[in-house]
Amino acid sequence: MRREILARLTARGVEIDRLAAGTVRQENLAYLLSGLQGPALYLAEWLDLGNERAKHRLWAHLMADIPFRPEVRAWGRNDGSIKKLVDIALEEIARSAICKKCNGAGSGINEDGEIIECTNCSGTGRKGLSNKDKAQKFRISIQAWQKTWRSRYAEVFRELLLLDQAVDKNIKKRLTGFQRNGILLSE
Repeated sequence: MRREILARLTARGVEIDRLAAGTVRQENLAYLLSGLQGPALYLAEWLDLGNERAKHRLWAHLMADIPFRPEVRAWGRNDGSIKKLVDIALEEIARSAICKKCNGAGSGINEDGEIIECTNCSGTGRKGLSNKDKAQKFRISIQAWQKTWRSRYAEVFRELLLLDQAVDKNIKKRLTGFQRNGILLSE
């Protein structure tokens, strides 16, 4: 089982006491990801199952969609910058770790019982690349990154986060069936 599925499960508060005698069978993974389609399926197959072909399908989907969005067209000329942003976003989503402060939830509860955004991960549930790292990968100064490209990158990365949330929602739905059948035991 890949670390991403384990992280998704533990972020949901699921303790894996027994799952196919301590291992995860392929049919269990297939069940967790069933119901996903298109780019969300590509993301899950790439991150959770290590399928590099799925990564290429995801990249192709993003490159066919993002440049034609009105907010992206407003950026002006496309000199390969969108490709660079997509490449950096894919690297970040693959390398980012589940935030240790919020355990991947993206939020927490303050002393007054209010739900607040995690300050460690800015509500994404992940701890990713720093702005300095992104600027270096984009081959520009940190100042240029902050001024112009950080907000543009956020638009591209938000697409991946939405897909990741769709995967999480699907897995959570499927876990209900696992728990009902006694395959996974929660708290």
